[in-house]
Amino acid sequence: MSIAVATRSYDNLRSRANTQETILTPASVGYQGMKVLFSLPLPGDKRGCEAQPLFVPSVRLENGNTHDFVYVATMANDVFAFHCNIGSVDGQTNSHR
Repeated sequence: MSIAVATRSYDNLRSRANTQETILTPASVGYQGMKVLFSLPLPGDKRGCEAQPLFVPSVRLENGNTHDFVYVATMANDVFAFHCNIGSVDGQTNSHR
């Protein structure tokens, strides 16, 4: 089960704790370690991400498929939706154009 991160630091109290996490435990990370699977490029903005990326699991698309997405806002006022399981950009909306 994927847990949505729809606000900074997991919740409105800004606790920074995902109390529902069951896979990434101190024991599993210590034993298996972690590795980078891919990087998410932010085209057109060398300054990078404006705010914490937000995670929304199981988004149903118009074609009926569901994907997990990460939404990222950049310093250039662009918002990107990434298919976070494969690291591809889905599209771009610009809030100021």
